[in-house]
Amino acid sequence: MKIIAIRLKNLTSIEGSVEIDFTVEPLSSAGIFAISGATGAGKSTLLDALCLALYDKAPRFAASVESINLADVGDNQINQSDVRNLLRRGTSDGYAEVDFQGVDGHRYRSRWSVRRTRNKASGSLQPQVLEVKDLDTEKEFQGTKKELLAQLVELVGLTYEQFTRTVLLAQNDFATFLKSRGAAKAELLEKLTGTGVYSRISQEIFARNKAAQEEVAMIQSKMSVIELLPEEELLTLQNEKEQLVEKRAAGIKLLAELNAQLNVVRSLKIQEALWMKKQQEEQEELNRAVALSGLPKQEYCYRKCMGREVVVQPNPRVHKALKNQMAAILAELERIAAGENIPEELLSTIDLIAVTMQGLKGEDANE
Repeated sequence: MKIIAIRLKNLTSIEGSVEIDFTVEPLSSAGIFAISGATGAGKSTLLDALCLALYDKAPRFAASVESINLADVGDNQINQSDVRNLLRRGTSDGYAEVDFQGVDGHRYRSRWSVRRTRNKASGSLQPQVLEVKDLDTEKEFQGTKKELLAQLVELVGLTYEQFTRTVLLAQNDFATFLKSRGAAKAELLEKLTGTGVYSRISQEIFARNKAAQEEVAMIQSKMSVIELLPEEELLTLQNEKEQLVEKRAAGIKLLAELNAQLNVVRSLKIQEALWMKKQQEEQEELNRAVALSGLPKQEYCYRKCMGREVVVQPNPRVHKALKNQMAAILAELERIAAGENIPEELLSTIDLIAVTMQGLKGEDANE
């Protein structure tokens, strides 16, 4: 942060407008310069103006702790710690303006101003106004006074307390800086020298080292409660482990054998079911043939086994069986006419009826 210019008007002992430009001679080439003058000439007012423009505060009011009201114009009163007290008596308005280079390299202008109503010296004091502008982009900052002050702290890089203990030391405040506590003084010096990053690195290293030490301590604590097994017990456990491995292998082998036997049993069960179904179908087929032959079942089976021709014995039972079979065939033929396939069972039945009819013909010829 670098001060470029200070401008003020009607503040305490300074009447009218005053400007100090550090970019023109003889100040631009001066490495060190002093502000000198008689008591009341306005030396402290310049420093007050600098703080007013940047922080809306003034060092001369830092010691004001009691809430005491002072007489203003007319019947009005103003608290002794109010920075508007800096407006020169008998004037209607005043301001403090600072041009500076921020920590980001841009040039900014901050203006603090105050006035009385109707711009008359007899008017009541109005609230002070703060304006901030980026001189490089001509951009006006927006926001409340509190928001603007927060932005100024970021642009300057220092808080008001840090600013008044480093950049600007008010009268009798140099000893205060020297007597500051070590932590506060270190924080200020870090900000001024830009070495805060090393402090953060140091803190990170310390935190990591502490975490690593705590982890090592925890591991050592766990190790201290672990008891090593005697060699004999270790050998016993090793033998038990080997036995368990052998038993597991034997169990796996036995399981495989049982699965193979189970598959054989399942295959036999399937074959048995198929055989039983076939037997049932053959028995049904035999019963139909016996019914159509009109012969006793035993005689029919005897003739079949001996290879002799089965002669159908016409009787009401045979005619009834033929009638039932023909009705079933008719129903099947009607279904086939609808486009369905001819079932194998129907073909067998037709063959059986044909044989039966042939037997009936043979019987008629014999008669």
